[in-house]
Amino acid sequence: TKILNKSLRKYSLPLFAASLLFVSSFFIATKAQGAINTWNNFVDAYRSAGQDATITLTNDLTGVSGAAIGAPNGNNITINGANKVLNSNKISNLGFYDMGSKSLNFIDISFYNFSVNNKGGAVINFANNSNAVFSGSISFVNNAAIGQRGGALYAISSRFSFTETTLSFINNSANDAGGALYANKNSDISFANSSASFIGNTTSNKDSYGGSSIFARESSNVSFANSTITFIENSAANNGGALLVDKNSNISFTNSNVIFAENTAGFLGAAIFAYENSNISFENSTATFTNNNSSEGGFPFLGAAIFLGEGSKLTFTNSTLKFQDNFVDNTIRMDIYLMNAQSAVTFSGANAISNGILISGDGGIVKKTGAGSLIFQGDKNNPTIIQNNFSVEGGAVEFQNAVSTITTLNVQNATLSLSNEIAASTLYVTGNLNLTGTLKIDIDFNEGLADWIYVGGKFNINNNSNLAINT
Repeated sequence: TKILNKSLRKYSLPLFAASLLFVSSFFIATKAQGAINTWNNFVDAYRSAGQDATITLTNDLTGVSGAAIGAPNGNNITINGANKVLNSNKISNLGFYDMGSKSLNFIDISFYNFSVNNKGGAVINFANNSNAVFSGSISFVNNAAIGQRGGALYAISSRFSFTETTLSFINNSANDAGGALYANKNSDISFANSSASFIGNTTSNKDSYGGSSIFARESSNVSFANSTITFIENSAANNGGALLVDKNSNISFTNSNVIFAENTAGFLGAAIFAYENSNISFENSTATFTNNNSSEGGFPFLGAAIFLGEGSKLTFTNSTLKFQDNFVDNTIRMDIYLMNAQSAVTFSGANAISNGILISGDGGIVKKTGAGSLIFQGDKNNPTIIQNNFSVEGGAVEFQNAVSTITTLNVQNATLSLSNEIAASTLYVTGNLNLTGTLKIDIDFNEGLADWIYVGGKFNINNNSNLAINT
């Protein structure tokens, strides 16, 4: 008994103190995570939140003047929107900003009507290695960077990650760049296992950059993996009706389904504008470009659905592509334009183009590399036209059921074939055709179909080449 009483006395004070600490911690956590039913409740809870705290909304909230959200006290804060809406009501400077290398997690939340006048990112403005992770159902609607960039999201040397997210950016706007999302200076934006819709986003300054949905600059990276993405009816007053990638930046689509439809640019790149050694890539993906229109109609019709400038590269790997009704000034068909000799389009592995394609440019490289077949399909209304030098370096290239025109064609250790399962195929090479490999041509006497090759320059058949006529 003496030993027990002594032990109780010895540990009673620490146990009492520990109990007070537990009660205090429980009170603080409960206060931070209690009923969040007004804008001021939310701002107070958010700013005072400690490390790893969670804040859950219980109502849709409407912004009030003088209550900017700002930055929290702690780090790794989770905001569970519980499918509620934060509506700033167009009161400026109410977003999340000045994070200082901190992290936020957003779950099932919508952001409506945020507005900012003097900086970018009406909803979120991050710099200095800040990080935001989004999951669940996320929406950004009617947000505006009136004087700057990033109508909804703005990242400088920071990261935004969207994982297993159903995401929509609708009717967001910026004055000069990134109507929905702006990324600069080694920022990283990733979308994984998600569904993302960019609809009706805009940039309004015709003398500035553009990129009405996404603007990526200065070695920034934007990646989409295992996702479904749509860019519909977005509009840039200048360049990049949907996407603009600049200064050694990259945008990639992997194992994804991507649609660019009815996007417009006041100048170049109705769907995509890439500049200064930037890269766009599609791998194991399906990409559709339809009814995109750019307004630059002067010779040599620079507009195009995809514009590649100053050494930028576009790569398709093992993907299925469709280009239809993409125009300059609503009159001149143009799918891809290469600005200079350093710009390039590469088809790697096995790719299929289902509706013809028109590639043009002031120089530039178009090539097929690696094993697998590159198949050009089309019809008389949607022929394949490549107004550049086209090199086939391995594998095979096949022209099906259409009239195709190429300026110069070089086939090296590969197979060039024409087939006529539905209609005869005709290949016009206005310059030289150089063949080191195999040429296959179909002639179907029963159907009265025969494939033809017309060469305007020299037809050079080099050693170890083969000619096969299938009847």
